[in-house]
Amino acid sequence: MSDTTQGGLDIAKKLRSTFHLAGLRMLAEMGLKGKDQSDALSAILHFDQLRSKEEKTYRAHYDDRVNDAIKRLLNEAGQKDRFFQPGWAQQDKFDKSGLRMRAERQVRFTHKAVLSLFDRQETRTLEEISKRSEDRAPDDISPVRPRDEVSRENGNPIHAKSRSRPRSRD
Repeated sequence: MSDTTQGGLDIAKKLRSTFHLAGLRMLAEMGLKGKDQSDALSAILHFDQLRSKEEKTYRAHYDDRVNDAIKRLLNEAGQKDRFFQPGWAQQDKFDKSGLRMRAERQVRFTHKAVLSLFDRQETRTLEEISKRSEDRAPDDISPVRPRDEVSRENGNPIHAKSRSRPRSRD
């Protein structure tokens, strides 16, 4: 496993997706209007509730999940191989000391995978709402004009880009 990869997921990709989700959440809270905003906020609330429920379940049933994983690992270790090896060449691959650590690692990995799934689903939902909002936006929103352009229209020469003569320093 390379130092830039953690649990099979590239760290840069994880950071990118985390900040993308945070940006979509900020857009939902500040940039959307009307039904789009209420839909986005209800989606955010829904996924927050799912995450908190998963966290509570994970903490409450952690030992049960680890025990189930240990049983599963024991069953896998007890299965016979389908290829022939002479008795003198066989090696016992079962490591009882590392069994609990492997089980705990599997439980943590599964929990992180579920939380990552919630993040991806929330991102997809907020992107759909944002896209739907953008499709309607040109009718509802007037374009933003630069400050200098507005100043020139109001007759304010201070912010105007082009001056007929340079300012004097006197």
